Amino acid sequence: QISQLGGAAMLRLLLASLFSCIAADDSFVLPPRNGSEGLEIALIFIQGAKSPVLGYKPMLQAIQAASSNRLWVGVPQHLLDIAEIDFAGKVEEMLQRMSKAGMKADRFVLMGHSLGAVCCQLYLANVPKRKFDALVLTGSAILRHYRNSSLLPTTLTLDGDLDGLLRLSRQAEAYFHQVEQPGGPEDPKALQNPVVILQGLSHWS
Repeated sequence: QISQLGGAAMLRLLLASLFSCIAADDSFVLPPRNGSEGLEIALIFIQGAKSPVLGYKPMLQAIQAASSNRLWVGVPQHLLDIAEIDFAGKVEEMLQRMSKAGMKADRFVLMGHSLGAVCCQLYLANVPKRKFDALVLTGSAILRHYRNSSLLPTTLTLDGDLDGLLRLSRQAEAYFHQVEQPGGPEDPKALQNPVVILQGLSHWS
């Protein structure tokens, strides 16, 4: 009987934790900076596994500040902070939320970190209803079976030399196939899927 009571209490605790995760949604939208001009661009950012979405906010604000365009940013929070759960639904929900806030984007960019970046590739390779013009991967790399595929749009890979999860050897492999083989960093063909390694950057900086 004690064991049964303990199991029931544990079940209640797990259910309470799940409902708490569902109720706590830190998804956010950053409208373009006041006075910004140029193309109106929508950037959807996908979190890495167990990486709180609010932790990305300073970086995304810095990207907005550096952009010469009218850049909207939308960051959906996934259930349990795992991007694999209802990926397409969360992306579409965020785009609708941005549209209601006044977004009339000319271009759409998908950006993901770590596992979120992997999920971005799987999503785009399955031909989503909405077309994305570019993909940005951070703490990740183009999956090998998509390396020569036309399923992904132009893809920028941004990684750090202190990343202990995505090893430097994997980054070097990506650079070789995506930059060196097409003709080197000065060749326009290498701009299709450029790879940039940033010094002093870890997997979660």
